[in-house]
Amino acid sequence: MNQRAAGIRNFLLGGLAPIVAFAVVEQIYGTIGGVIAGIVFGGGEILWEYRRFGKVQGITWLSNALVLVLGLLSIWENNGVFFKLQPAIFMVVFAGIFLGSSVLNRPFLVETAKKQNPNIPPEILTRFKGVNTRLGFVFIALAGLCVYSAVYWSTAAWATLKGVGLPVITSAYMVIEIVIIRFRVRRPGAGGA
Repeated sequence: MNQRAAGIRNFLLGGLAPIVAFAVVEQIYGTIGGVIAGIVFGGGEILWEYRRFGKVQGITWLSNALVLVLGLLSIWENNGVFFKLQPAIFMVVFAGIFLGSSVLNRPFLVETAKKQNPNIPPEILTRFKGVNTRLGFVFIALAGLCVYSAVYWSTAAWATLKGVGLPVITSAYMVIEIVIIRFRVRRPGAGGA
């Protein structure tokens, strides 16, 4: 797996091992046991990535730093909701990156696309500007869903949202955007973002 593929995997599945460990162990040993398992598995995820790729991606550090901080807060308060807020905070960070880069007129998707393919057609880059902003709002909506699930859903349902729901929703949204871009770029006289 190359660095680009690893980055995509980490974006979609970052912090999954600690979440699954928390969900499974919490059912048997309670909140504190679940949080400890989540923190231990977070450390394991960092070590595995380092052994596999020779370095740890920033997204893995961020995800597991949240696991550690929120895990310690959950232990301190004896309340697993704090630990469960990790995906929501993660989504808010991504919303900030995408919306902030749009406000600064340096859309993250455009800059990333230019780095990966300097010959990308300008009409695609123009459309990516709109996608960048819309994706920021999608992340805000997902953050709201994550907060709701952390507070009101069972641990199993919350873990399913984090492990399956968020990657599927994000991937499906991006596929829809790509299909729309391809349709509009191929259509003569197409305009807009």
